[in-house]
Amino acid sequence: MDTNLQICTIKNITWLTAWVKQFCPGKTLRQAGIKKRSGVTVDWLLQLLLVLPFIDLRVYQLHGSDNELPHRSTFYDFLAQTSYNWRTLVMMATLRLIEELEPLTCRSQDRVIIVDDSPYKRDRSKKVEYLGRHFDHSSHTYYRGYRMLTIAWSDGHSLVPVDFELLSNGDAHKRLGDQPNVDLRTHLGKRCLAAISKATDQTLNMLDRALKAGITADYLVFDSWFAHAGLLHKLSRHLPVVCMLKNSGKISFRHGKRIYQLKGLYEKVQSRKRQKKSNEHQIIGSILVDMLSGPRVRIVFMCDRRNPERWLALASTDISISPERICQIYAKRWAIEVFFKQAKQQLGLAREFQLRNYAGLIAHTSIVLLRYMMLEYYRRQCTDERTIPGLFYTYVRELQMLGIQVCIQLILIEVLELIARQGQGQLLEQAIDLIGTFYQSHPWLHAFSFEKERVTLNSES
Repeated sequence: MDTNLQICTIKNITWLTAWVKQFCPGKTLRQAGIKKRSGVTVDWLLQLLLVLPFIDLRVYQLHGSDNELPHRSTFYDFLAQTSYNWRTLVMMATLRLIEELEPLTCRSQDRVIIVDDSPYKRDRSKKVEYLGRHFDHSSHTYYRGYRMLTIAWSDGHSLVPVDFELLSNGDAHKRLGDQPNVDLRTHLGKRCLAAISKATDQTLNMLDRALKAGITADYLVFDSWFAHAGLLHKLSRHLPVVCMLKNSGKISFRHGKRIYQLKGLYEKVQSRKRQKKSNEHQIIGSILVDMLSGPRVRIVFMCDRRNPERWLALASTDISISPERICQIYAKRWAIEVFFKQAKQQLGLAREFQLRNYAGLIAHTSIVLLRYMMLEYYRRQCTDERTIPGLFYTYVRELQMLGIQVCIQLILIEVLELIARQGQGQLLEQAIDLIGTFYQSHPWLHAFSFEKERVTLNSES
């Protein structure tokens, strides 16, 4: 498609401009330090970056200066700025979105903050800053890239990403990429220090920042990879924790006067005489124990649906809630897995830009989070049940249709200008009236207005 048509299409995306004005206005961008002295405005650059996955356009295609779109170097320079505070921008957009979503969900629903990490793979890269070698526990293979540590807020219906860190290896000998040459006093410098620190420390920092910013939740939820006594004790000071437990010999529990491993507690619960209850979670039983060097927790044992021979264990530092509610709270953790998959498949995470600088990776990942927030916001506005991928492809088709509307208008204008040049004024007026009637009878064309004034001026001249 012609680039000029794409420009006209982008400028007529009402849902994009409305979302940016509401959640990322110019005042918010300035508060995050995202501003320019000259050239293309930052809000226009941000809109273009947000809409790239929805249109058939890539940054590497922007190589000329004969159109209104910025040159591709403008985008790369924008993403590579070390003074921009992308964390502030994402946090402020998150707070506004949560404020919009809160009235849509009843107060009895538990709000949770979810913590998880996902592989950020750059397997074909060699010279990317802070590139590290990590182990993927799902595929049991090593990969090049980062660990994307993310916390998100969820009310059980929507998930809103709150903050993230792209973690590299703490050991310099295990890092493949160079260290960024950046002032550690800048926002990027602080994120570089966080990238080589422990994931547990960054989890505490991100949770503390989210709560201080005003994000409220009832529980903190995460998988078994964080379920250690010391960390549970620290996290439970902020929020009650619901997590999965790993059947490891390194974690011990005290029940009465005896010390048990998790498997021993399961055998103790299973041997209890209990009435048979049918429930959808297939709960085996629960028990109150004290973690050695950790908090007092309620452990709920349940059958694994994928393999009835196996069992799973959930722990809650809030010992007052029932086992059924513990299972319901932990089930909300799955939303972040869906977020990771959709961000990589539809929204271009880790594959849209081939950036080598760490600042660009941080900026692009922040933009991916903003894209997801935008889709999540409009998904909750729909009267029918929509998924994020379904809404994404709906917007893609809408933008394609906008391009068709632009082409239709250009053809009509050329025909009318030809009639005007021939001096047939009466035929011109009849044609304009006929086209106006055509537009009124086709509501899908109303989004793109007909430029009658332009034809009239050409006729009079």
